[in-house]
Amino acid sequence: MVPQRELEQLLADHVARLRVPVLRGVEVTALEDTGDGVLVGTTAGTVRTGWLVGCDGGHSAVRRLAGIDFPGTDPELTGHLAVVDIADPEKLANGWAWSSRGAYRYGPQPGRVVTVEFDGALADLPHARLRSRGGGPPWRR
Repeated sequence: MVPQRELEQLLADHVARLRVPVLRGVEVTALEDTGDGVLVGTTAGTVRTGWLVGCDGGHSAVRRLAGIDFPGTDPELTGHLAVVDIADPEKLANGWAWSSRGAYRYGPQPGRVVTVEFDGALADLPHARLRSRGGGPPWRR
């Protein structure tokens, strides 16, 4: 496993060697297929490129502007990942800690915390058989 910040640095180093410009903090606002490339409207101006790859997550502006449907189901859970400094990490369970409303995982890298909150009915979720000994999500106690 490679922590996200290390993976991002590896990718940034690679595109820098290729002299590929990377625009951070810039929003894609429009797309136009020109037949031989793409005009991309952004909050920093228009960019002309041969290809556009949408790697912008579940609420993809690129997918929406390109008219690409994203059929699926309503979410059953909400997840968050953070790499943080924790004052007393020994107070957290190592591995997954489950409750009827969600779960958290501390590790495997120091400071890596993942939370999962069940948005749907617990009985409908695949982890319904898992329970914690506490009561309520552990990260809210």
